[in-house]
Amino acid sequence: MNKKLLILSGLLFTLSSCEIDIVFNSSTSISENESIESIDSFSSKEDIFSENLSSENSIDENTSSENSIYSSEKINVKQELLIDNDFSSLSNWIIFNENGQKLNVISSGNNELKLNVNNNGANNNWSCQVLQNGLLLKENCTYDISFDIISNVSRDIQFLIQQDTNYDPVPFNKIYSLKANEKLSVKDTVSITYTSTYLFGFMLGNVNGTLVNDHTISISNVSLFGEKEKVNSSTGLDGTYDSAPTTKYGKTLSWSDEFNGTKLDTTKWSYEIGTGSWGWGNNEKQYYTSNESNCSVNNGSLKITALKELYGNCEYTSSRIRTKGKYETKFGYIEARMALPSMSGIWPAFWMLGADIDSNPWPHCGEIDIMEAINYNNSIYSTLHWNQGNQTNHASSGTSAIDVGDRTEYHDDELHYVFDMTINSSLDVFKTNNFYFLFNVAVGGNWPGFNIGDNFPMTMSIDYLRVYQ
Repeated sequence: MNKKLLILSGLLFTLSSCEIDIVFNSSTSISENESIESIDSFSSKEDIFSENLSSENSIDENTSSENSIYSSEKINVKQELLIDNDFSSLSNWIIFNENGQKLNVISSGNNELKLNVNNNGANNNWSCQVLQNGLLLKENCTYDISFDIISNVSRDIQFLIQQDTNYDPVPFNKIYSLKANEKLSVKDTVSITYTSTYLFGFMLGNVNGTLVNDHTISISNVSLFGEKEKVNSSTGLDGTYDSAPTTKYGKTLSWSDEFNGTKLDTTKWSYEIGTGSWGWGNNEKQYYTSNESNCSVNNGSLKITALKELYGNCEYTSSRIRTKGKYETKFGYIEARMALPSMSGIWPAFWMLGADIDSNPWPHCGEIDIMEAINYNNSIYSTLHWNQGNQTNHASSGTSAIDVGDRTEYHDDELHYVFDMTINSSLDVFKTNNFYFLFNVAVGGNWPGFNIGDNFPMTMSIDYLRVYQ
């Protein structure tokens, strides 16, 4: 399998009494016996966790073009762009009625949507619609359209793809004539000349004066196949609305957040606000807020967004959230699905800290960096931090850069790192301590550097976080 097609964003993270397994969908595995490296004279601040990593973990911020998501070598793969195109759920479809007209769902699922149409005498083709909004399509790309449609009366229907804000441009707009009880199969293409979000829609109102009230229409085998524009914006990537499996990996689901609501669940998460000590221990340049513009939950995913804006004497804002005091765990399978921003100076992370950090300061409490990524690199890093035997001896062990393909999209998992916790008694903190979760997106810092790009906003999208024990 070509590594260019792979990404970290689905991961499996295993904590047991003797080892830590970290799983991403890299196409190759790292050695299972990484050496433990001791780093002396390291600050005890809880938030310092990268600047003094060994040279094998360091990375040149001026990365080559082949690692950039904008590289000409990037392989583009066509994919199904519609969500719930089998109609098993209608949460991503809009069944639109205007001024008393009726468009009632008779049945849905198994790739078919069956509707009762009654335009109530209106003359408008747009008074009854079936729409899917927010499809981000890319200029200079061609997309394949297909659907089957059947009506129990003869009539015309209109199908279009149009911009979802001011409804212009309209790159595709056709009227099809249906004969009673005869299925029409449509296969067509559309070329996009303007990158934007578009709606995909069936106009089932009074098209060409052919509407007969109280009749049925069935739409099936609906598809929009093509290349999706990469999202590095405040919208982020939408997630899935699937519920977490109750059992997996031979274990039972004990805790999860599917991010299916409309705001952050503060029974599970709390915000860390401000700039921390010395830029959260890393000379970072953002101010962390609880503002919805920096942290939002919508369309099935949590979105943490870094913005370029003046706030609290900082030039950037972002969010950092944690489960401290609300959910902490010791062992289990920990699974998160993420899509990451990519830009010079950006630093998204998914990590854990020891729950006793207030009484047992860093690094004594232990730190597990499940995933970190910096700058444009399509690489991720996983690192452990702990204290090795005295007050000042900070130790760490981790992976070198793992190429994961395009980090800005969701993908599935594959083992890339196993850490043996039996090789040193100072590692007992990972066997005895509970840990809590953190998600954040930093801007600048000693590790990514201070050559900060200007392609804001930058969003990390998290589809879900699950714990099996």
